Amino acid sequence: MERTDDRLRRGAVADGIRGAAANPSPAARWLARAAATAWLDRVSADIDLEIRERSVRLELPPEGFEAAVADEPDPVERAKIASRWERAESDLHVAREERLRAREAGASEVGPDGLVALSAVLEPSAPSEFARDLERGAIEPLDAAVREALRARRAAARVRLHGGASPADTPVFSALACHRHTLPATGLAPLLRRWGAMWGVDPDSGRLALARSRRTGWSVAGWIRARGPFLVTGCIDGPAGLARALGLLGASARLAFLDEARGEAGHWTDPAFPHAAETLFRRLMLEPSFRQRAGMHDGPDLGRALRNEEALAPRLAWAYLSLAVHRLRPSGAAEVLERATGRPVTPGQRAAVTEAGPSVTGLARGYVLALLYEERLLTRFGRNWFFERAAGRTLREWWEAEPDVTASEMASELGVDRMEATLILDRCRP
Repeated sequence: MERTDDRLRRGAVADGIRGAAANPSPAARWLARAAATAWLDRVSADIDLEIRERSVRLELPPEGFEAAVADEPDPVERAKIASRWERAESDLHVAREERLRAREAGASEVGPDGLVALSAVLEPSAPSEFARDLERGAIEPLDAAVREALRARRAAARVRLHGGASPADTPVFSALACHRHTLPATGLAPLLRRWGAMWGVDPDSGRLALARSRRTGWSVAGWIRARGPFLVTGCIDGPAGLARALGLLGASARLAFLDEARGEAGHWTDPAFPHAAETLFRRLMLEPSFRQRAGMHDGPDLGRALRNEEALAPRLAWAYLSLAVHRLRPSGAAEVLERATGRPVTPGQRAAVTEAGPSVTGLARGYVLALLYEERLLTRFGRNWFFERAAGRTLREWWEAEPDVTASEMASELGVDRMEATLILDRCRP
């Protein structure tokens, strides 16, 4: 414990950050990022505790706003949940703003001025440059298509719901709640257990845990732990729950493999890599052949809904990156988030604006890398790559190399000069 505390002294953290700036090798950068993250967590620890305690008193479900809304099929009840959550979040607004200010000040104490400047040292890609490239290369060209797709879906939903709430009034992925009947009656747990075994993640080992929904009895929550790293997903119903669970499975499989193959070194990687694994596996839901193998009652409406939701995922990643770059507070985030999703801003999205840290570009860069991984797997093994053992070996080879390179360097090794934002434009049209 004393050794850990010594490494997290302000001077030690600052020295590590200066060293990473002078010698930006992957190992130096990842270690400095880990120390900076721990330092910022310590800086905001008291405020974080206050937010958690107040959330309990306000009876906010720990799974998150999206899970709470998605688990309720009735649109009127969803609107009531959203209204209650909005009131509760307003009570936390001051504390969240204070948390962001504390972390900004903490970043300035150990490195450059503020969180974004700190990220520019510790991230392989400068946040402002990546946000600009992403907006010009993918977000702007897709804006019109996203608006049209959402407009068409809203019209169709109003007909189905007989004037009830539109999917535009629910958060990303939660709009899939109306498709919960498409999953087999046995639910998600058997599917996750079968696929987990295929990819070396044993649910009974403690790496993946399955929980029952309070309403339906078969939604999924899960986590993995391997000597420190800890991932959590909320409990969400229907295709949205399966998509989230698949993402968790990908992240679990990668970390379990790295833990065995590389040990401690496998934990210090470009933050884009775990996001890439999660995105790659989640996107399996877009393949009709995969949904058929999963026993889902497929149809054109489900396929369109899944494509629309997945098209919004990289846009939301861009929105959070842009908000961090421009240091916008939650109160000023609505315009950027509404442009990204075409929907009213949810309390959960607004709260996430305060989460900026040293890995601010990781989510967006990870999405681009996932599309590159997907492209290579599809080219080599076809649409059913997930069921090919050779594809598994290829993916594990990439995972094993990740601790030694950045995401951009991995892209170059796979035959692409740089991680182009146009990948999103080509593969994420709604």
